[in-house]
Amino acid sequence: MKHSFLPMLALTLLLVSCQPKSGFSYRIDGVLPDSSLNGQKVYLMSVGNQPIDSTTINQNRYTIKGRSDSSVICQINAGNQRLYTLLILEKGRISIAQNANVATGTPMNDSIAAFVSCLEKISDESKSLEEWNTRSRDFSLASLENNETREVKTFIALFYLANVGPSIENYDRIMSVLPEDIKQYPLIAQMDEEYDALRRTAAGQMFTDFTIPGGNLDGSDARLSDYVGKGKYILVDFWASWCGPCRREIPVIAEVYRQYHGKNFDILGVAVWDERQASLDAAKELGIVWNQIVDAQQIPTTLYGIKGIPHIILFAPDGTIVERDLRGNHLKEVVAACVGKK
Repeated sequence: MKHSFLPMLALTLLLVSCQPKSGFSYRIDGVLPDSSLNGQKVYLMSVGNQPIDSTTINQNRYTIKGRSDSSVICQINAGNQRLYTLLILEKGRISIAQNANVATGTPMNDSIAAFVSCLEKISDESKSLEEWNTRSRDFSLASLENNETREVKTFIALFYLANVGPSIENYDRIMSVLPEDIKQYPLIAQMDEEYDALRRTAAGQMFTDFTIPGGNLDGSDARLSDYVGKGKYILVDFWASWCGPCRREIPVIAEVYRQYHGKNFDILGVAVWDERQASLDAAKELGIVWNQIVDAQQIPTTLYGIKGIPHIILFAPDGTIVERDLRGNHLKEVVAACVGKK
């Protein structure tokens, strides 16, 4: 079961600098797979995508040398991020091989590379999402407990939390092995707020209402409570027009709508992180006939701790949450069990 880590790795770059140490010299040597980026600039970027240094790619290679006062998590990128690698800036000679997502050659970077390599192996070997979640959690916990280096420990924790998407239980287990000072890092503190939102909106909890100014198709304000808690099962699909997986889930939702739509069941789409007109155009293109709230942006995703879409939630007639993150056949099974066949 293959997982792609690269698009989500950028989340870990929100780290603040690690503990200051005495100044040190570093050298970064990179090798590219072909000549397509020759003559272009390659950038060493710090926290917040601030440039530290740059050089020109020549004959499929580049070298960046300098000094730093502290070890920080950085990225190398070029060619509109066609070249993208994470590294810890530390003393020594850092190597970046062809198409590598992480660096090697220095102690902390070697530790991170080994961790990511093992996760990729687990991903390849896992035959189901459940197996992947369990094995990646256990491996990440063991790596945290066995690693004494602050920077690496912090990287592993944030990499796991940002990329694996653990359950609340697994998140609590990860947090239980982190030192208190690392828990104060801004991104970890932010994640704690996100998981508090997940706890408040877990299965069995009453729905959390929200209002979207102008969210109805006629431009009037829209509320989740206009639909949820009104005596019907309501399936709510948080989606966006640009989201491929969201589009691929629409036929499943449409099938459920055709089979169960009636006095006991309805569907609501909530378009998030998207332009209003793009959502309207996509709804027409995809043949969406169920109710829609548009231009919701981040309001509902923040309240419900949603980090990725599509995110589909079934609400009971009284407004309690039946189950979250429904997809595919499992979505059909849950709706069938609750609503029953006509």
